[in-house]
Order: sequence, then C-alpha cells, then structure tokens
Amino acid sequence: MSSLWIVVIGVVVIYVAYNYYARRIDRVVIEADAQKATPARMYMDGADFMPTSRFVLYGYHFKSIAAAGPIVGVITAANLWGWLPSILWLMIGVSFIGWVSDYSAIMMAVRNDGNSLSAIAHKLISPRTRRILFVFIFFYLLLIAGAFVGIMAAIVGSRPDVPFGIVVLAVMGLFAGYAIYRMRMSIILVTIVTVGLTIAAMALGPFGATFEAGKAPNWATAPIAGAV
Repeated sequence: MSSLWIVVIGVVVIYVAYNYYARRIDRVVIEADAQKATPARMYMDGADFMPTSRFVLYGYHFKSIAAAGPIVGVITAANLWGWLPSILWLMIGVSFIGWVSDYSAIMMAVRNDGNSLSAIAHKLISPRTRRILFVFIFFYLLLIAGAFVGIMAAIVGSRPDVPFGIVVLAVMGLFAGYAIYRMRMSIILVTIVTVGLTIAAMALGPFGATFEAGKAPNWATAPIAGAV
C-alpha cells in the first residue's frame, strides 16, 4: 500500500473522531462552558495563574499527546510487528484514548481551582491516596524519562550530526518563552524566528560533523542506553 493512502486514511479517521466522537464527549460528558471563568483569570497573579494564548495552549496539548505512547510505543510496535499495528495504534489510540485522558485531566483541574490530580485526590478521597499518587507519578515519569534517554542516547551516539540541532532546539525554547512573556513579542514572529533557526541548525548539523566523518567520538552512550 502506498504511504499516501495511509496518510489519507489517518486524516479521515482523525477528522471523523474529532467532529463526532470528541464533540460528543465534550458536550455530553464534560459539558464544557466557554463562558465560565477559569482559574487563570480568577486567581491571576502573573506567575502560577495567568491567561495564555490559545496557540500556546495548543502547543502544550500537542506536546503532551506526543508522549511516550505515540512515539516510543509506535516505534517498538513497528520493530516487533510491522507497520500495520503501529499505524492502527496511532489512529485508534489518538482518536479514542490519548486525547480523552489529557482533556479530562485538564478540565478536572480547571474545575478544581487549577489543582493537580494528587491535590484533587487528597481533597475528594484521602491523604493516603495523595501519597500513593505521588509515588506512582514519580515512577511513571522515571520510566518515561528512561525510555526517552535510551532513544536519545542511541541517536546521539551513532549520529554526530544530531546534537547541534538538539542543543539549538532547547535554547530556542528558552528564548521563545522569554520573548513572548518578558519582551511581549508577537507569537507569530517568535515562532517564525525560533522554528527557522532550529531548522537551519538541523540542516547545518551534518556540515559540522563532516570533519569527524568515519571517526566519530565514542561518548559512552551505549552503556547508558543498555542500562535504561
């Protein structure tokens, strides 16, 4: 099957899921009301609570859904069982599982004064539940970080042209936050500059590694990947 048809099918599945299933969940189950004030406006202090652009909010949600499940899980499935299970996992998981948990967690926090899941559990259930959640979240994040470190260690160790782009991406993230919230620059302008510089850094990465071609240094990342 041509990869173009896979993309077309995926777009259709996600479009249908968004316009029918997701809208029904939002209206019937969550019952969201855009007219209600959010904690960002009720408790606005410029630090922990502050209204943000819908574009920035979209970026947060996009980053959250692009986590270990849709990335590491798909790569693992493709290596073990081929492309079909991984594509099905993306379509079904994103349409019926991933966004539901993220959106529900966001709305739960919004309706509980912006508190975290552990704080809500402490309020509604018991202090012991909060401690259990703390332990679970700690090990959960540890496993996710370990999975990503393993992947990054393998990539950086075998591709000396990659680290430059990664460093520039991290720096651009810091610059974008400072430019938007401190310098009050336009989000569109900041996005164009940071994305452009990041793409340029990724394109220049191979040139910086050319002189080391054939004798890339061993940064001892293989033991890290194996340990993870």
